[in-house]
Amino acid sequence: MAKLTTKSTISQVISMYLDTVYLARSEATYRTYKTAMKKFCEVLTVSKLDPDETDISDLSEDAIAWLAAELKSYSLPRSNVISQQRLAYMNISPAKRSKTLTFPGCGC
Repeated sequence: MAKLTTKSTISQVISMYLDTVYLARSEATYRTYKTAMKKFCEVLTVSKLDPDETDISDLSEDAIAWLAAELKSYSLPRSNVISQQRLAYMNISPAKRSKTLTFPGCGC
């Protein structure tokens, strides 16, 4: 595992963090965090901060705002989530009452 120095780049610090996650958490958690850090690095690059070259001390709180703005496009509006839950409930409820599940188009 690398050691944090006063001249560590953002990428080096992310790598050290992910090493810790890998040792302490499940494989699925590690993959999720690794994907998130990859997205974070993409956001930094678009914002003119090369994670491989930029010193960690040059990273400001603005980076979190940039990431939040980028991730906002991935979230569903709350009303859509509720509508999907209602639709799923309406589709499951008749099957629960009849104790059988049917799959349209499969003949079973």
